[in-house]
Amino acid sequence: MEITDVDGIKEKKRRRLTQTDYQHIADYLVSTFSDRKHRRRHLEHEWSEIDRQIRMEPDLGYKMVNQTIPDYMAWLPETELPLQAQALEVLNADARRLMSPLNANWFTAHSAMTDKYLDKVEFSSLIAGDENDVPSVITQDNADKLVQGAINHWNNQYDFWGHIDLINSDAFKYGLGVGVARMVKKSVVKIQGKGAMRKDEMIPMLIPRSVKKTYVDDNFHAVCNEGIMIGGMQLYCYHQRFDDLVLAANSGSTDPDSITGGWMPKNLKGLETEDGEVTIIEGEGDFVIPRKTSGSMVIPNAIFTVAQSGYGDKTTSRVVRVRLLKYGCSHIFFPYHRENVDNPYPTSPLMLGCSVQKAAVDALNRYLMAAALHATPPVSYDRDDQQFAQEGGPRIYPFAQWASTSEVRQHIFGNPQPLFAAYAGFLQQYADVTGVNASRLGAQTISHTTAFAKQAELQRSTIRTVDYVNATLTGPMDQWLSKCYEMGRDNTKDMTVYLNTYNGYVNINKNTLPEMVEFEVYGSGGPAEESQKQQRRFSAIQLVMQIDQLETQAKTMGLPETLDYRNMKQQILSDAGWTDVDVILRGETPDQGASPQPDMGELNPQNIDTAPGAALQALALAGQQQS
Repeated sequence: MEITDVDGIKEKKRRRLTQTDYQHIADYLVSTFSDRKHRRRHLEHEWSEIDRQIRMEPDLGYKMVNQTIPDYMAWLPETELPLQAQALEVLNADARRLMSPLNANWFTAHSAMTDKYLDKVEFSSLIAGDENDVPSVITQDNADKLVQGAINHWNNQYDFWGHIDLINSDAFKYGLGVGVARMVKKSVVKIQGKGAMRKDEMIPMLIPRSVKKTYVDDNFHAVCNEGIMIGGMQLYCYHQRFDDLVLAANSGSTDPDSITGGWMPKNLKGLETEDGEVTIIEGEGDFVIPRKTSGSMVIPNAIFTVAQSGYGDKTTSRVVRVRLLKYGCSHIFFPYHRENVDNPYPTSPLMLGCSVQKAAVDALNRYLMAAALHATPPVSYDRDDQQFAQEGGPRIYPFAQWASTSEVRQHIFGNPQPLFAAYAGFLQQYADVTGVNASRLGAQTISHTTAFAKQAELQRSTIRTVDYVNATLTGPMDQWLSKCYEMGRDNTKDMTVYLNTYNGYVNINKNTLPEMVEFEVYGSGGPAEESQKQQRRFSAIQLVMQIDQLETQAKTMGLPETLDYRNMKQQILSDAGWTDVDVILRGETPDQGASPQPDMGELNPQNIDTAPGAALQALALAGQQQS
């Protein structure tokens, strides 16, 4: 296979990777994986403890003696509190509620209306099912809504928000959620004018990955002011059946430029497997291959997959797959709270609450022990008593009658009350550490407080989750939208999507989607943000109408024209968020002003949902008028 070596200024001649180069990469990935796993071993131990607590699996270590539970320890309680599982449920539910609004857009797109884009899209049929091929005239709002519709269409082809829930779950448990952007072949339903049909389509997908199998680059990064900075490398390790790997390599493509290709079936020969499985180590990032004579070769944005088999000193590692990424790093990280500059692994609420739950469980078990000793305390009796000797001791139960005159003495140990107070204190400390208090669990607030005080109490309890969601929306989610649109647009041929804003279907292909797009992510604040935008627009209209009256008054009175009223109105409408101001603003006189072109995004700002097909019909009529 040949790789182009780029030095950042110009391309050098293509050089072929040799088997020595592949072996160097395989050894490098194996050693790097071993080092990173060793450096984060304390985290993996803590993550395993969190998983045990979420499963509510009791820790029996305090009862074990030489790996066994003796009879005199078997009576001790075996409990595990649901604090961690309950906190994870609440945090996930609150994050989903803050990120995903019901029946509304959670982001907006801002497209660049370049001349190149307008030349491609103007006077082309966009309305689905239009038999007459009526050309359409597109505006700024139309282009933005087309981008929104395309992304919503791709996300609706799979359980997008379910994937986000899994990523958020890892962030709340282990401090870092990991998602990978991939182009995936999926059988989708396409709605066309002639009906619905099923077709295979490549769609962008955000795939959740477990941070326990992802080894983040933990090297120190230095920014170089001159030259190229080598990017970080992420590792992903998992186990796979060797037969499945051989089948995938033989049936897959060998093209390294394809995200589904890059297979090297010949390198699978000779891999020894005792249990039928191999370890897969996948490294993604920038690779440097040393050369003694011609200089080191840099391979940016590549994925090398290494298969490792064998045990101990008889391990064999080989590169079995190579892929060159077109859209840069595919990993998207969702951190909860970063604490150290030199540590790529953040902390999480469940990591902070792990030790508190262990202390609460210990206090609860000790309280149960003391309570059991108080309820059924140990007793002592005269061993020479024949009646007790025959029965093996006094049988203690309600209304028991002993045919003996010997005294039975109770022995009380411990005091349950201080232990219960300690247990209650740990419960409160856990709520303070994780932020999952009684109000978030559905408990009623104090009855004598006002409605404003109750709302403030609920808002304070979720403030840390709100901060995480806000950071996620402006960071990872914004990054995903840009990567999703870039990948989806490049692989889009012809598709029909439903625009909920216009209540209709539109035909979309690569030419109808603009090249340059920026995104604003609102989450559940999208509807409120849209309502505020509408209010600003209507306030601007009222102000423009007042300026019209002033302009008419000035002309009637013959006052000198010291103000440019038209530019004033344009500036007011633009600041209020109106797109295509020149289209909706008439000229100074009927002869000078151009006839306004209907904008399918701003025809009826007050109640656009009441006219399902009006916006799309106006889009076609505008093109018919111009033609």
